[in-house]
Amino acid sequence: MRKIILIILTTILTLIFDVNAQDKFKLEYKFEKGKTYRYQDVTNGKIIQEMMGQEDRTDIKSETFVKILADSVSPNSEALLLVSVDSVKVTLITKREDKTLNLPEIIGKHIKFSVSNLGKILKKEILDPVKIKGLAQDMDLRELVQIPLAQFSETEIKIGDKWDAVWIDTVETMVGKAVTQSKYEYKLKGKEYKNNRECLKIEFEGKETAEGGGNMQGMEIYFEKENKNEGTMYLDINSGIVVLEESEAEELTTISTAGTHSMMIPITQTTETTRILLDK
Repeated sequence: MRKIILIILTTILTLIFDVNAQDKFKLEYKFEKGKTYRYQDVTNGKIIQEMMGQEDRTDIKSETFVKILADSVSPNSEALLLVSVDSVKVTLITKREDKTLNLPEIIGKHIKFSVSNLGKILKKEILDPVKIKGLAQDMDLRELVQIPLAQFSETEIKIGDKWDAVWIDTVETMVGKAVTQSKYEYKLKGKEYKNNRECLKIEFEGKETAEGGGNMQGMEIYFEKENKNEGTMYLDINSGIVVLEESEAEELTTISTAGTHSMMIPITQTTETTRILLDK
């Protein structure tokens, strides 16, 4: 009996020691002033649009090379990032035709992002206006070029911990302003080597909702959008930079038009995206 009690006591003390001995991490981005980070984004997806009883499907494949220059880093670790696209290739496959777009209008155009070391985007500013050939209005480059950053916890966390992030953003679209609300949950899953780097594996899932409206070619348009997104990112423990991110998203958009030819157009889009840090 005494031996059994000793074994139980030893087990309890071992468990307590293991819990207390778990590594704690202060997750943060560590951009280096003057350094350029290059990423390759590969996306595969499809868009299904219904209009006037007809269903139209478009398959999408895209490859984008994004350049992020850390222009400056403040004493409180707030980074000023200049983001641009080096190249992009988008392939659209429909029942009628296949089309490839290279979008030369956006190559080399810059957006300035101010971000905190915890991943909060404090400000976005377009430095180079863009007009896509064939479109009646300017596109908002902030919608075309993204730097999806996880928002980290303000406190130290250990493997298995979860944390939430909520934020609101306003962007310009082709038909006017849109207000986007985002809510994400993150979980630190553990350590893993990716691309010969020791990384922290972080899983995430989130929901984004947006609504807005405006006037396009004399027609009043209103839209609602809901996006569900989940995936995994790998953060280099030493450099504080995302090495790899894999995600899946499903987006449902409903467009309503007013006037003589009023209609409602539901659009469903599903995508799988891989973002990888290039060493050169």
